[in-house]
Amino acid sequence: MDLGTRGRRLFVTGQLAKEALQKTLNGCGAGFDWSIQALRIKVAALMTTDYIESTLTLPPCDAVYLPGLCQASAETLSRSFGVPFVKGPKDLRDLPAFFGGTAEGYRADGEHALTILAEINDIDRLSDEQILAAAERYRRSGADVIDLGCSPERPSADIGRIVTLLRERGHRVSIDTFNEDEALSASTLALQADVSRPEECERLILDLLGKLEHLDVLVNNVGPFLERSLGETTDAEWREMIDGNLGSAFWCSRAVLPSMRQRRSGCILNISALNAEVSPGMTHEAPAYFVAKTALAMMTKSMARLEGRHGIRINAVSPGFIETDSYADWHPDEQARWRDQIPLGRFGRPEDVAEAVAFLASGKAGYISGAVLHVHGGLWI
Repeated sequence: MDLGTRGRRLFVTGQLAKEALQKTLNGCGAGFDWSIQALRIKVAALMTTDYIESTLTLPPCDAVYLPGLCQASAETLSRSFGVPFVKGPKDLRDLPAFFGGTAEGYRADGEHALTILAEINDIDRLSDEQILAAAERYRRSGADVIDLGCSPERPSADIGRIVTLLRERGHRVSIDTFNEDEALSASTLALQADVSRPEECERLILDLLGKLEHLDVLVNNVGPFLERSLGETTDAEWREMIDGNLGSAFWCSRAVLPSMRQRRSGCILNISALNAEVSPGMTHEAPAYFVAKTALAMMTKSMARLEGRHGIRINAVSPGFIETDSYADWHPDEQARWRDQIPLGRFGRPEDVAEAVAFLASGKAGYISGAVLHVHGGLWI
């Protein structure tokens, strides 16, 4: 193809190839206007015809190019969008020659350290033996990470087991999927620790960092409860409430801060309690619990002031009455009395708290730090 031919070209690819594609096109000295649209999928090889038709937002252009190992049909897409679609080349480094030119200034092995990712696509069609053999072959060839390609059209119910198989053999694994169930099944890791003890918190974080390399979000959600008047609370019970609700958050946060500071990124979320801050005529007499949760809210604000300079956000979620198992023991009349005081007319659900946590942990809350988000249906405002 003639590199000097004028026109507006759109290049469609996946998230992983966007930067390399941009460098290649910048080095081409292309004689045409171009733009890149990276679809939400990570690996371009997984883009199917149906996927592109449902996700591509086509700007004004004269032609669309699909470089890499894209599976889609250019002919079908051309008919669907009314613009010529062209596939190729398979390797981005061949793109200048594809347009009749030579690359200038682009090096695939640039001066930055590289993580080599090897893809295994269509894993739902492969046996365990085939997947393991391919992963081992890629590792011997220099791959750092094995990426499992999940088809958008054929969700895999077995992805978690396959990830476990690969990890047991020492592979670092990533998956490429938009299916939430696939992502959760592949990424679950369970470790056990008594977080009311500082040495256990440190061990837990070190173990996690060893397995996950870094932590983006820490949610301090542990919180034993004790309903007892202050005069009747023993030293051991007081220590349990303080260490379990406040100490656990302090020790886990302290352990994870060095790695977050080094990366200049991270989010810590503490779960407080609304009745620790405002409790007129509370249902429970639980001063030790209230003291710990109130101190946790203050620790959240203090940490936010200090850690913001390191790019770390610290916030808290303060739930009101949430329908957990313990609320099932309440007498129906007692439940009705407190429900009537909530402007929204109902107790909260666990997912209401989970959604608040997910929001504060997300990029949508990127400018929120030091906040205590109340999830209480309007109670006591």
